[in-house]
Amino acid sequence: RVLLISGAGFLGRHLACQMRATTQVVVCDSTTRLQRAGLSGVESCAYEFGQDDPNHVECLPGDAAVILSWRGYPAAHESDPTGRLSRNLGHTIALVKHLAESGVSQVLYASSGGAVYGNAGRQPVPETALPYPLGYYGIGKLTAEMIVRKILDQHSKDYLILRICNAYGAGQITDNLSVGFVARAIQAAN
Repeated sequence: RVLLISGAGFLGRHLACQMRATTQVVVCDSTTRLQRAGLSGVESCAYEFGQDDPNHVECLPGDAAVILSWRGYPAAHESDPTGRLSRNLGHTIALVKHLAESGVSQVLYASSGGAVYGNAGRQPVPETALPYPLGYYGIGKLTAEMIVRKILDQHSKDYLILRICNAYGAGQITDNLSVGFVARAIQAAN
């Protein structure tokens, strides 16, 4: 099984649709987002990152997990860094510990490319560039990466951290300018 944590959002819905034909997928998200996503052919689990206890996510030994969870966008972190970072990092620690201790064998953690690399001084930014986050959002995502590594290394689990940058496509939120550069550019062009 693959658990898609916060999987009823833009990226999670696309992953669930791609994987459901060949893999048992469990989408873990808030009941509101699960209803809005309208996914068929997948199981669901009510779990709202940042609010619910991670023990709501039922894991079986050998499951894999894709963590797409993070609350807030860059501007929100700038206006409330203590609250946002405390909430996100605390829940990341609790979630990853729960997954590792429940026997999840592999974890894919979705981080942020642009926010973590910041102004690297060249374009395109190579993956080997040193991180230089410019805001609290990027600092939080980079710190979360280190937390994920630490916990999963301690439990001898396989993991991969992806620094996703400017994802876009069908079904993306277009009425919210906090969702990334591509959505803002498309909306500005219309």
